Amino acid sequence: MTIKFSNKQEAEKNVEEVLKKDIKQLNIHVPELAQIEQENVLDQLFNALEIITDKASWIKNIEITNKSSQRQKFLAAIENDESFEPDFEFREFPYNEKTFVILLDVLIGECEKISEEVLTQHGAKEIDIEQFRAIWEETFEELKLYVKLAGNIENREKWLKFSQKIWPMASENVVENTVSKLNEGFDIPDEEKNLTAEDLKPMWEKELERIGIDYNVEIRDVPGCFNIPEEQTVVIARGKEKERFYSRQQAEMLTMHELFHVVRGYNGRKVCEKADLPPIFGVHTPFYDETEEGGALYREKATFTDQSSQWKDYHLRFMAAYYLSEEVSFEESGEKLIELGAEPERAFDLLARNREALRHHIYLNGYHKWKNLDETWPLLIGKIDHQLAKILKKEVEANGMIDKPPVTGDDLFNFSFD
Repeated sequence: MTIKFSNKQEAEKNVEEVLKKDIKQLNIHVPELAQIEQENVLDQLFNALEIITDKASWIKNIEITNKSSQRQKFLAAIENDESFEPDFEFREFPYNEKTFVILLDVLIGECEKISEEVLTQHGAKEIDIEQFRAIWEETFEELKLYVKLAGNIENREKWLKFSQKIWPMASENVVENTVSKLNEGFDIPDEEKNLTAEDLKPMWEKELERIGIDYNVEIRDVPGCFNIPEEQTVVIARGKEKERFYSRQQAEMLTMHELFHVVRGYNGRKVCEKADLPPIFGVHTPFYDETEEGGALYREKATFTDQSSQWKDYHLRFMAAYYLSEEVSFEESGEKLIELGAEPERAFDLLARNREALRHHIYLNGYHKWKNLDETWPLLIGKIDHQLAKILKKEVEANGMIDKPPVTGDDLFNFSFD
């Protein structure tokens, strides 16, 4: 079966069928597994990218399924001063890892069909063909790492290797600063948590209207809020195991934080419209995760919605990731987090989440990069990292195929709820 991406609906069905099989069962030469036609090459690559992004998602594929029972054992061990190492069970990866990786390798090869002529037709002036192809190739390369991460989640050695390729650990300076901040302590005021997810929904919708974005806001029974750029939907968490409540301060902070993610996706789609490009800058570009989370923290600070309790948690998240990256045992990592001020249940949850995806260090690491910027607009072009922002900035300043982003830093960072 050759997957043709000219018809997205048919391609999605075929991808789902192919990925569940061993490559030998397909009885096909590997280069023929996927086909991107020279005509409409960018649209077809984008169809492939959207389909694969959904199926390779670490959020969907990686989950500790016995987290609740292991949490209780951890808390009992702490209470009774007993040793504890978790016996985690993971959701089974639903696809054949080898076939998935081969499909992505074929798609990376198909990126060679992006020609100089295609780039010229879209009005490029500064970005060259190697740089433009690399955006597509490296995005598929990152998705390949997601597949390997999910496919090897129970193998701690492989999991750590793939995690650190996707989300490299921060410098020791950031580690030292984080420990120092936690040792100094945070002044955390009492906050009444009496708002539900239904109370947050109109707040988010009002903010989206203020900045001029038409976007879906949904409430779901999940533990945390998140954005889905490919669906143009942002999700408010109602809680998975029990009803989640929010304080007024937390609601304002989350409005600023989560809708920052919406803005980068929206801007990315809009600048692509100007260039008549498929909206890749609004969905996924290579390794944009750190600038994504760091920018959301930067917006919290800039709009004075940052909470001491939340920033303490960002520092604890960082240390949980750091300890696991250093291969400190789960028990010792938990003890260290508790010594730094984490409640035992939170210490367990942070370590468990970082054992699923070792990425919590990117929040603070990304924030430090944003706060030192001379200008923020290049990183608001879309869901992009610092390197791509530099390339696209030159394209904008040359009056090339993209313009400055429509939602600006003034819209995002010069705002107050008062």
